[in-house]
Amino acid sequence: MDRISELPKEILHRILYFLSQKDAVRTSVLSKSWRYIWCTRPNLDFSHKSFKGDKTKFLSVVDKTLQHYCNQRLCLEEFRLCMLGDDSADQESVLFFDKWIPLLTSMGVKDFQLSIIAEQSVRGIIDLHVVLKAESLTLLWLYNCNLGQNIPENIPFVRLQELQLCNVLIKNEIVDKIISSCPLLTTMLFLDCEGLKTIKKIRPHWFSRGSWNKERKLKELGEFVYKIEKMRESGN
Repeated sequence: MDRISELPKEILHRILYFLSQKDAVRTSVLSKSWRYIWCTRPNLDFSHKSFKGDKTKFLSVVDKTLQHYCNQRLCLEEFRLCMLGDDSADQESVLFFDKWIPLLTSMGVKDFQLSIIAEQSVRGIIDLHVVLKAESLTLLWLYNCNLGQNIPENIPFVRLQELQLCNVLIKNEIVDKIISSCPLLTTMLFLDCEGLKTIKKIRPHWFSRGSWNKERKLKELGEFVYKIEKMRESGN
């Protein structure tokens, strides 16, 4: 047996952390010790590129993997997904997300990143309002989707520290509610977010400074980048 295979599982997980999902699976042939390590690593990173355009198979593999983690009561810290979006299969995708988000929350996922790749914007189609219920998140990164038109009564982002939204359809009221619900929030990034005009609930005593960075000419619906750095303990 090689020395690497004798390392503790935590270290093997750390090695696999830096591999793509496809390469992580390939390590199962290295030795008996490596055979199932990839099935338990604390981060998952799926890309449609590994499935040659077969979206149905892609969704099925992701679903089975998450179900395995849930059944084995495994912890999952990071979940990253890059998928194709189109009009024909979007409803199927939404149904999966309605199932996946609660599973991810139950496994304690902290970092959730989703990119939906399409020739045209699908932000009005891929409705991800369910992600607003993911209490365990510390980082939320979304590209090309819709956070819903219905303002939820409660957004339990008590641990959220970083929010990045690009090409996302979102209401002003939802952003204000997120800010009000996130005592640990330090960084926000908004780019090309339709429906967002201003942020009203920035409280001066929360942050040391706020700054506008124009990535391009602001449009009526509000395309902007806004980054906030939390006030230092010294109060400067």
